[in-house]
Amino acid sequence: MKKITISDLDGFTDICECEKMLGAVMKKLISIFLIIYVNLFAIFAQDSLAIDKDCAELKKYMQEASIDCSMAIDEGLLDVDDVIQKIKVEYDSVKNKDKRDKKNSKGIYSKIFAESISNVFSKELPYKNSHMFIYTKDFKYKPLKQFVFHSKIYFEKKGNEFYVEESDVRAIKKGMKYTGDNQNLLKVIHNGRELYRFGIFSEYMEKKAKISINDKSIKVPVKYVSSFVSNEEISYKITDKSIVVSITTCRPKDLEKFRKRVSEIRKEIDSTDKTVIIDLRNNTGGFVDNIHMILYSLLFEQNGENLEYFSKMINKQGSKIIELNTQIVRDRVSVDGDKEKVVRLRKFEDKYLNWEKVISEEDRNVEFIVKNPKYNKELYILTNASTASAAEDFILFAKKIYNKVIIVGDNTCGCLTFSGPRSYLLPDSKVSLFLSPSDNRQTIAMICGKNWKGETYGVYPDYWATSEEIVDTIVYLTKDEELRKVILTGK
Repeated sequence: MKKITISDLDGFTDICECEKMLGAVMKKLISIFLIIYVNLFAIFAQDSLAIDKDCAELKKYMQEASIDCSMAIDEGLLDVDDVIQKIKVEYDSVKNKDKRDKKNSKGIYSKIFAESISNVFSKELPYKNSHMFIYTKDFKYKPLKQFVFHSKIYFEKKGNEFYVEESDVRAIKKGMKYTGDNQNLLKVIHNGRELYRFGIFSEYMEKKAKISINDKSIKVPVKYVSSFVSNEEISYKITDKSIVVSITTCRPKDLEKFRKRVSEIRKEIDSTDKTVIIDLRNNTGGFVDNIHMILYSLLFEQNGENLEYFSKMINKQGSKIIELNTQIVRDRVSVDGDKEKVVRLRKFEDKYLNWEKVISEEDRNVEFIVKNPKYNKELYILTNASTASAAEDFILFAKKIYNKVIIVGDNTCGCLTFSGPRSYLLPDSKVSLFLSPSDNRQTIAMICGKNWKGETYGVYPDYWATSEEIVDTIVYLTKDEELRKVILTGK
């Protein structure tokens, strides 16, 4: 047998050393892998836990802070657990694909989460509520409104039928009969004549629409004309024949300054024999009480008895509001500083408080039409797609108490069925919500407002006019050429 020497063991020793080193490296790699795995798991677990937490908060707000959601749940029209699950699925399906958003400190893609909520809400919520907002610093959602897309096809009304008077489409000629839905014919002033223009309503940008002429369907071009009118919060201008009062908000930044201007306007119109035009374009609402007194000064001799009567009419218009009466709503109202409202909410234990209970029978029986108004000319109100909420309420009230109100412009925002929005914050995603605790569907304003066509459709004008046409239209109606100098077109 060969004797093993030290020199023979050198190679074996080297192999053992290598194995030891390799083992040490593998242990380190395994440790690093475990650390990475644990950290990744922690990140994903944090994301999942944070989303679960915010979804639980969202569910609570849907049930107890948003009256349109709460009523839909109670009526069996909305499965809140199903909605929450769909939001989670939507978020999980998008979060790793969209690289535009960054995770916050809780591991949530806030913008993507807000988009997921809005996408599911737009499909699942049975009641449209244009007061509902979902937003982050990079994202803002509210339900789309119905915009009007106009053609350049005009019709003359003969009896109950409509015939082409003017058309920019070669296949549609003068004298042809309109055989479509009359709701798509909108009364306008065109070239000094009262005609009807074909238009369609849509949430989406449209370039073509189908029109029925002589029982034949034809595709025609249509266009939406947007507008933005840059005026002060409240101002007025005067011509020899007219006074134009422009009010772009019912929630002024400086309430004292705003009220002083209201007082100036009231003095100006108190004994006026001029035609009054109230421009509510771009007025997105606020507190309608801030501008009601202009209407009072216009129609009533100013004394205590008339003021009391006017107040009763306002109360009657808003009676039968249903308010969500939960602890969340009461707490939010209290934070917002509306002490009187929170006290009235706490008078009742019902989940839904009907405001009819706090309106007296005498108040509810007040007649609406003013029989002997101080002002007896046409009262013109200018509107556009951004006229919303309290401004829409003002229009309906004016229409109800004075039978010579003429609305000119575009259909309003359609933001009045649910109201009084309050803000809430989902804690981990920092997604903000504006939710409505008030349901106005049973109020006199909603039931009796003939010009009100529903949420997202809004108040329809008596004469339709785009921003490019509104000056020509109001000049034609008032016969006041000076208005061209004082009314902005908003082009």
